[in-house]
Amino acid sequence: MDGFEVDAHRLRGHARHVRSHAHEVAAQAGAAATMACDAGAFGLVLAPIGVTLSLLEQQCAGVVRAAGELLDATAAGLRATATAYEVVDDAVAHAFRRVGVR
Repeated sequence: MDGFEVDAHRLRGHARHVRSHAHEVAAQAGAAATMACDAGAFGLVLAPIGVTLSLLEQQCAGVVRAAGELLDATAAGLRATATAYEVVDDAVAHAFRRVGVR
């Protein structure tokens, strides 16, 4: 094999697929944030457990939110990559046409 070929259309399709997962993860982050219990929900004696659990829940929601943002950034990168391949392919094709190669 001397090279490789990139199908920009399929790459954009994959980007849409990744972006749909990003939206799903973002929705789960919102759900995770609303599930957090009040720090005082465990009463006075077990209050330290409630505070600790609340902090953990907040961190977990933040991690899920960040995962959604990373998936969205990945989708944007895939779209940009598809565009870059098309630009280069078009430039090379144009150069070949100028010198009479088809």
